Amino acid sequence: MADADDCLFDFLKEDQIEEWLDHLDEVFEATPRSYFAGHFVHDVTPDLEGIRVAIDKRTGRIVATVRVFIRKMFWDGAVVPVGGIGEVSTKAAWRGKGLASTLLNQALHYMKSRGLHCSSLHTSKAAPVYAKLGWRAVPRITIRRPIDDLVRRAAETTGAAAGVFGKVLPLNWTDLPMVDALMPLYSQYASRWNGPLVRASHRYWQQWVPNEPHRALAVGHRSEDGTYELEAYAAFGPKKREEHVLLLSDFCVSDKVYAGDRGFGALLLLLHYFLTDYHGRTLHDAASVRRTYTEFVYPACIFGGAEPFMPEWQQVDAGTMYRADSPAMQLKFDTADPKSHLFWTTDSF
Repeated sequence: MADADDCLFDFLKEDQIEEWLDHLDEVFEATPRSYFAGHFVHDVTPDLEGIRVAIDKRTGRIVATVRVFIRKMFWDGAVVPVGGIGEVSTKAAWRGKGLASTLLNQALHYMKSRGLHCSSLHTSKAAPVYAKLGWRAVPRITIRRPIDDLVRRAAETTGAAAGVFGKVLPLNWTDLPMVDALMPLYSQYASRWNGPLVRASHRYWQQWVPNEPHRALAVGHRSEDGTYELEAYAAFGPKKREEHVLLLSDFCVSDKVYAGDRGFGALLLLLHYFLTDYHGRTLHDAASVRRTYTEFVYPACIFGGAEPFMPEWQQVDAGTMYRADSPAMQLKFDTADPKSHLFWTTDSF
């Protein structure tokens, strides 16, 4: 029976890219090949050496892979270089033979060679495997609530909110002045939390962010000279494998808006526009809205006590894990407060 000794461990070569995408498509049955192709094409820090593969010596075929995404994140107000572990996958016949562990160890060596002394990942089932290699879970708290009440409140408050915040603007990722206005808005907001990724390049905003299956909207004003002043931004989309659940996949507000109600009023305005304009119906047709989305999910930390919630709406996700070479940084991860831990699905790797 084949085992790890029957594999060659290396980094991905140019002539293996299509086969590698086929491998991901085979293993991740619920995720289309185009999703991984988009991740590959739109990554702003591509490096084939960061894509580790296990190759069956007998057939020359890829049987497992691990990928490192070179990123930076906010933590305690500082910018921390981090390697994002993603696309960890092994063909069914090769599971349980230590291939993923070998590839993950190679990934750790690769990250160290690139000056990445922290790493993060997201898992639903494999936490014990990662824990053996030093990753530790930092829980994230989300709110999963019925959408009906939010739909009603959005309809009641949207007129007043529009007067306060300005005009709702669909995000045009090719409009450079709009992206220019969004980048500092996001950075000042994201730096409040532990875990959000730094998005410091136009390429990331214009290539990676639009690749996610969501619709993005902003609130603000466009000046006569073509520049923008934005007060809030949000992206909405269906939760993966739960089409009836609407997910807040990205969000930020200005300091002024945050000082009021932490941006909940702006969220209601943007939610109103998303449900009416994007789906081509009015909020008065509540039954139609319910047939499309019955629940709304967002991170608990972003609104805190500004928006009360029922205890049964709260969910704890222990699938986000971190690892650090530095004992001081690892201590920060180990003692992190879940109430300040945030990661947007827009940045998923």
